[in-house]
Amino acid sequence: MAVGALFILIALDLAALTAEFVAPQHKMRRNLAYAYSPPHAIGFSFKHGFYAKGMRQDTDPETLRKRYTPDPTLDAPLGVFVRGDTYKFWGLIEWDRHLIGINYNRLDIPEGMTRDDYGFHFLEGFR
Repeated sequence: MAVGALFILIALDLAALTAEFVAPQHKMRRNLAYAYSPPHAIGFSFKHGFYAKGMRQDTDPETLRKRYTPDPTLDAPLGVFVRGDTYKFWGLIEWDRHLIGINYNRLDIPEGMTRDDYGFHFLEGFR
């Protein structure tokens, strides 16, 4: 049991040492369309691979509360070692690779939308 805990602690320490690389986006990036959003579900299809299921923010006309509804047009393909926001690894080396994130090379962005319309959160949106 102690050996298993040791491996878990080593994995957590490695994740902490490489936090910029492990994070799917830069720590200062904010998308107000996903404020208070629930975590994005991750789906898989043999045609498209792994993807983050898209959500659209709506406002309930009676209560004026924000709600998030599934929107397949906002599905974002995920990838490993993808290009994303630039960061300085350990404050020394400028880099733009992330362990996991949206693969913008495989993303077909319709007219009138931008990259920022596609988001994905492992955990809840910021508050």
